[in-house]
Amino acid sequence: MHNNKLSNRIPRGLNRSPALRFASAAFVLLLTFYADNVVVGQDLLTPAADAPQYRLSNPRHESDMFGRRIFVADYTRTEEGKLDPSPAIYVSGKTKSGKLTVSGAPISKTGGQLRLSVNFGSSKDIEIYFVVRGAYGTMLVSNVLRQGDPGAATQTKAWTAEETAAYERAKLATTPPKSLPEGYIAVKPGAELLPGMPIQAGSYAEWVKATVIRADANERVLVQLAGKDKLVFRDRAKWLAIKAETLQQGANNPSQFRTDIRALPNSRLIIPDGADPLPKDLELPVGTPLKYDYGSRWRDVYVVRNVDDEIKLRYKDFDSKWDTTQPRSKFLITKEILDQLKQPEVAKKFASNIAPEKFPGKDSAPFSGRKIRIKSYPIKLEIPEKSQIVPEDVTLEPGTPLAACWANKWNALSVMHENDDGSVKIRFEGWKTEYNMKRSELVIQDKTLSELRSKQPLAESKANAEEEPASERENVTAEQLTKTLRVWTDSTGEFKIEAYYVSHTMKKITLLTAADREINMPFSKLSEADQDLISKLDQKSRNPFE
Repeated sequence: MHNNKLSNRIPRGLNRSPALRFASAAFVLLLTFYADNVVVGQDLLTPAADAPQYRLSNPRHESDMFGRRIFVADYTRTEEGKLDPSPAIYVSGKTKSGKLTVSGAPISKTGGQLRLSVNFGSSKDIEIYFVVRGAYGTMLVSNVLRQGDPGAATQTKAWTAEETAAYERAKLATTPPKSLPEGYIAVKPGAELLPGMPIQAGSYAEWVKATVIRADANERVLVQLAGKDKLVFRDRAKWLAIKAETLQQGANNPSQFRTDIRALPNSRLIIPDGADPLPKDLELPVGTPLKYDYGSRWRDVYVVRNVDDEIKLRYKDFDSKWDTTQPRSKFLITKEILDQLKQPEVAKKFASNIAPEKFPGKDSAPFSGRKIRIKSYPIKLEIPEKSQIVPEDVTLEPGTPLAACWANKWNALSVMHENDDGSVKIRFEGWKTEYNMKRSELVIQDKTLSELRSKQPLAESKANAEEEPASERENVTAEQLTKTLRVWTDSTGEFKIEAYYVSHTMKKITLLTAADREINMPFSKLSEADQDLISKLDQKSRNPFE
């Protein structure tokens, strides 16, 4: 029985206290660099004259909240640079093994502290530096800080003509035109831009003809540049220009402006013909084919699970290791699939899209041999009252509240989805990062477990007394039964209930449900298996030497 692990509990009510809520902590960004990702020698460009510059200093070792040894260094920004907007700064480096895992706060524009957890190689032998990445390559923007012997020192190289040209073009991409085109005015904040309005938009420091597709409330405008298939976002300030008469025409007769081009919210992809945004209340059987906004193109995906405003998807030709959960607003459905959803037996047909036999071996799909990385947080505290380790047999729905033992306290989290290997993808309350964890290190409240099981046939649950091994029924104690939420069956076998054992006499038994409802029923109304279980408690209680 899974519940035999639940004999250690903390006082009643703690599972309702802040102890099961996520405690705020200074989590940091986790990046992993493999050997072929580390930029060394001839691949690293010398700093450009207009790039920002940082100074790394004061290398040392400290201990984090878990007592693990970490590498720490200070950094300051010594040159602001002339790039606008300021580029993202990344940490790179190496150890003797050529691999580096960096755990640290995002790089500040002014300065701060870098905290590195080196999971590969020795933290005594390390080399780190800051870089900026672009279409031109990777450019060094700090000194190279070394400690110990991480191998040959990283050197930089001079820019080629091609790299210089790519760098100048990358700067132009973020440079608005210097002055307004003749006959146009700047698009001021709050000006009403209608879909289909002709405007001019900045592109590589020049003005080009464009059409408004959508104006968002945050002052960003989605436009289509003349002659381009893809859509782009432009800020109103400095990047958009319009004729005054066009604005007046829109105010007088807004219906004259229209466009057939559609896009999802926050998307730059044009919705193709024959497809529509996913209706909010549409029921989606497992395996339903959809199109997912992957940023630069539409990807064919299948529905794994559909809950509220989120969909767990599986990429076409990929296995479950690459499943992810995304907002419903990022999906399209074709008119063909909408028609198929009205047909009988469609659920069975669609379910075959993600059947396990579609991925029988590691060569059946790209990257399908990749193992799921499991985050381990062993349970070191007493399990909260009326809670238990997540059983193997229960199906966890997305959003199911659980808890894990981290930093010597119980922290609330929610289920994203189940993995095919039995592990669970979770997200701690208040954080966006998702982790895979073993069920044996996750705790669920009995009330939540009861609600989940009520949606599953009790006859199929391993919690049924009839399915419990005889040896476990013989070893169970009264104390364990009072702390164990189990399925009790009546003498007809027709009725079942999940409850804790409270007490019994020769004539009746008292049970308590997870919702604190007390049930008194004649002892003779229990199934033979349950009566046998209670009888063994009586046999033990009559032994004076136990």
